Amino acid sequence: MSRPVRPLVLSLGFALLASILASAGCGKKSSTTPQPAAEPAGSVEPATPAPPAEPAVKPTPSDAELNALFARTVEFLGQFADAVANNEQDCKKMAAAMTAVFDAHKDVLAEAKSYEGNTEVDAKADAYMKEHSPQVEAAVGKMMTGMQACAEDPDVQKAMEQFDAM
Repeated sequence: MSRPVRPLVLSLGFALLASILASAGCGKKSSTTPQPAAEPAGSVEPATPAPPAEPAVKPTPSDAELNALFARTVEFLGQFADAVANNEQDCKKMAAAMTAVFDAHKDVLAEAKSYEGNTEVDAKADAYMKEHSPQVEAAVGKMMTGMQACAEDPDVQKAMEQFDAM
């Protein structure tokens, strides 16, 4: 399954989570995935369209608003870890539980994503993550076994694709 890891693995454990998911095999093409054939020599390339205009970066909210967002993100991460850990023996149930957590937290995920490209928010998220690293690391560690066990499961991969699309 090919999917870029969302640029805003913004808050808190998302960067760490992305790295764990990558190491568990989620979202990576296997080395046996066929690559597109090279174009024959002398072929004419079509004109490249102009890249789409970059969306404006959402302004930085108050520290109180950001801290509330980051706290909700840590809560999401904890519930996500529970969904994985509590179902590590049954990948189908894990996928369903993950999807339920994503659905329950779609508002916080959308809000976090809305700050993509805001370097001030990124810096504050990094600081918050450092301050709350024991909580974040515990959640990430809790889901490691389950994510490794179900990394190749189509339903878990589909759930992660849903997360990436949020």
